[in-house]
Amino acid sequence: GGGGGGGGGGGPSGYISVDTFYGAVATAAADAGAHIINDVSAGRLDPDMLAAIAAMQRPLPYIAMHMRGDPMTMQSEENTTYHGDVAAVVGEELGTRARGAASAGVEPWRLWTDPGIGFAKTRDGCWDLLANLRGVRRALTRTGAGALATAPMLLGVSRKGFLGGVTGRAAAGDRDAATVAACVAGVWGGADVMRVHDVAAVVDALKVADAVWRDRARAAAPASHTEHIFINPKP
Repeated sequence: GGGGGGGGGGGPSGYISVDTFYGAVATAAADAGAHIINDVSAGRLDPDMLAAIAAMQRPLPYIAMHMRGDPMTMQSEENTTYHGDVAAVVGEELGTRARGAASAGVEPWRLWTDPGIGFAKTRDGCWDLLANLRGVRRALTRTGAGALATAPMLLGVSRKGFLGGVTGRAAAGDRDAATVAACVAGVWGGADVMRVHDVAAVVDALKVADAVWRDRARAAAPASHTEHIFINPKP
């Protein structure tokens, strides 16, 4: 799992997000004080996961990420082949998982989404998805998981290989500038939550992005927006 971003006004100075696809681990993490459960499988890899999330005494946010296969098979040709628009297919498959979570008793207001950039995606697929995050939300609506169309969307692009492919930066630690650019693109696409390594640089960049896009859009047409949250994975 990873430590989280800052709080203010007397609230916690950080939030703990725990990455797991095991129900028993999610339960133990919640009992130990975790604030968020992040499941890269959206409940696919452990039949007990969704029931464990539904049964928590503290109704923690649950991040359902899009992935096909498992961590060993997700990059196979079968799992990285999308027939049609990548964003639409990802949204449809996430919608199916969201309905499954709701059927298991997980309240829809607890659900966050993650399109799973880098998981069961080719490099071109990652770029197609980043360029069309709004398409993911539209597809969620079409599949009957309409509440998720306005739910927080997490984006995990930090230091990933598809950025290295464009910049020529072979070492993951040299991709922080590319990460900043990708996160700004994510804000433009409607993402709300960023999973990053270099938090300070991304915070500054997204303050600028918000000043350009969100703050002025809010002034023109007042609406509810989720403030950015930063989840800092272990290096």
